[in-house]
Amino acid sequence: MSTRDARKDATAAADGTEQDPPGLWANPNYRIFLAIQTLSALGDSFSYVAIPLLVLHSTGSVVQMGLVTGLTGVASIVTGLFAGVIVDRVDRRRLLMVADGARCLLFALIPLAWLFATPMWLVYVVVPAAGVFMMLFNVAYVTVVPAIVARSQITRANGHLFGTYAAASAGGPALAGFIASAVGPAAAIGVDAATFAFSAIGILFVKIRPDRQADTPDAAERAGVRREFLAGIRFLWAHPVLRP
Repeated sequence: MSTRDARKDATAAADGTEQDPPGLWANPNYRIFLAIQTLSALGDSFSYVAIPLLVLHSTGSVVQMGLVTGLTGVASIVTGLFAGVIVDRVDRRRLLMVADGARCLLFALIPLAWLFATPMWLVYVVVPAAGVFMMLFNVAYVTVVPAIVARSQITRANGHLFGTYAAASAGGPALAGFIASAVGPAAAIGVDAATFAFSAIGILFVKIRPDRQADTPDAAERAGVRREFLAGIRFLWAHPVLRP
């Protein structure tokens, strides 16, 4: 680095201004994180198809297939009510790893069990539990974006993330249906578990800046969970765009 460059950096640091950040694709943490999110989204879309197919294949009951599908939605909605409170209070990088690791273990139980029997009760346990971790992951991964990219890149980064999520959500069910028809729905769920395993391991290689990871105000930390939850509801209701 030349003396003039060093002087410019020192001046920028003294002024509190940031140097121009490198492009998003030049950021290895962002590239890995985008791949992880895509794998996790692919796993979610696998679940939406493979598990109902497994239930239908094992029981022949459309009613049970619909019930299992509904359980995922119920678990996600209930968890969504307090997911933000949890994400604000834990290490988010660790939470992402736990969420993907837990879904890997939960979904891996199904193909292993199906090698010996068809315990439907296991599906009714796994599905809502996986729905809980799915919602926690979805909330947490959005909040860590500002700790991976520069402030000026957050909008573009979120655009990429939601774009890949949409692509995975569109291609995942088709791929899950193909695998289920070729080798059975239990095997498709095994592939689903593998996507979450790779995602959980990949998070180990993502560096998240700690200064932006825990940005909960002190007042919110001191408040109880009920008061914090009500504060969020009041904010949403008062916002002229979010309310309608």
